[in-house]
Amino acid sequence: MKGLTERIKEKLPNHTIGRYDLLPVLVDRELSDDITEVLSEPYEGIAEVVVAPEAIGWILGEKIGARLNIPMIPLRRGEKLPYNSDELYSVAFMDYQLKRKSLEVAKDADLRGKKVLIVDELIETGAQIKAVMALLEKFGCTVIGIATIYSIPSVRTLRWKEEGLLTAITEEL
Repeated sequence: MKGLTERIKEKLPNHTIGRYDLLPVLVDRELSDDITEVLSEPYEGIAEVVVAPEAIGWILGEKIGARLNIPMIPLRRGEKLPYNSDELYSVAFMDYQLKRKSLEVAKDADLRGKKVLIVDELIETGAQIKAVMALLEKFGCTVIGIATIYSIPSVRTLRWKEEGLLTAITEEL
């Protein structure tokens, strides 16, 4: 699995604006499988469910859930689920562009008391992951880890790394 970061860099489009497009990385089956293996390994036999925010996080989250043989519960952006608001848990946050967003999940999602692995393809400021954690608190979950391809060093991500929560392939793209 040597050179995983270099293989990721080779797949990144060099013409994107403002952030990395990791879809070409996930489309490469061999590379995607290697990433999935590395990100899944620390959580084998520990995680009971994967949770991933919309939308690209779902791709990686489903692959990791399948590898760990556990369910993946997708989190939706606000006002996308076909439920009444009293049937949903919702958490608002400011994204990396300082835009107000929210994530939501049905209150009857099978998350109560579970050991959860949060998966997203990239973490920029950590605001979205912090919102995921706040949403999971409503279910009494235990977050056992955060898995990502790319994590930009920040106060939050460095703290999560020091606490042993964050597993990231790279901080250098």
